[in-house]
Amino acid sequence: YVPTDAGQGQLTIVVTATDVCGKSTNETFVAVIDTEAPDITFTDIADDDSNNETIETSKTNDKPSVVVTYSDITSGVKTLDYEFYYFNRTEGKFVNYAEEEDSNASGTFTRNGSFSGSVKLRMAEQTTVDSSAFIYPDTYTDGKWYVKVTVTDEAGNEATYNSPYFY
Repeated sequence: YVPTDAGQGQLTIVVTATDVCGKSTNETFVAVIDTEAPDITFTDIADDDSNNETIETSKTNDKPSVVVTYSDITSGVKTLDYEFYYFNRTEGKFVNYAEEEDSNASGTFTRNGSFSGSVKLRMAEQTTVDSSAFIYPDTYTDGKWYVKVTVTDEAGNEATYNSPYFY
């Protein structure tokens, strides 16, 4: 039984056993209640506008980059998945760049229960930093882009966010 008003976080459970002679013993357990998905924010964007309006990002070698900061204070983040999308003018819609051109345009970072941190997603030169991803957009570099990020915590709660558009 878990009380409905237990909220999020640690829940201390005390189990008491009493025998017929009246002797008792207690055992204490700690459980974690986590029913909320992790949060993320997109930063390193010139105009920090989360309404998916067209904006400029900070640039590395004239290529956009977006920093994704994640947090989950209850159970910690397990994975962070990302996919780059670009506006295909011919098709008149956003297309997953990994399916079209570059397999590096999507992937997963394993966070192993980290309660907070950040990863940098960028279209630039290859990096050796573990918390950074890159793609080489040979075609379609001009135009509108966004990054779709799905973050999952250790309890299995998941949320998907789209970055603001960038060029």
